[in-house]
Amino acid sequence: MITGFFSIIFFKFVVSNMEGVGDYFIELDVLAPSFLMAAIVGFIVSKVSPPKMTIVETVEKIDK
Repeated sequence: MITGFFSIIFFKFVVSNMEGVGDYFIELDVLAPSFLMAAIVGFIVSKVSPPKMTIVETVEKIDK
């Protein structure tokens, strides 16, 4: 969520003003690239730091 928020600012004010690629990002708007960046960062974070087994067991107890 934080990545998506900062990506909107980055793509709107930085990338859209770059020569060459800026025109493409103006046409894409900022939502699609920001969503993609948030999904990529979320996937990487979930693979780098998976949930601890105690948390998984607690959630399973709650679900029963």
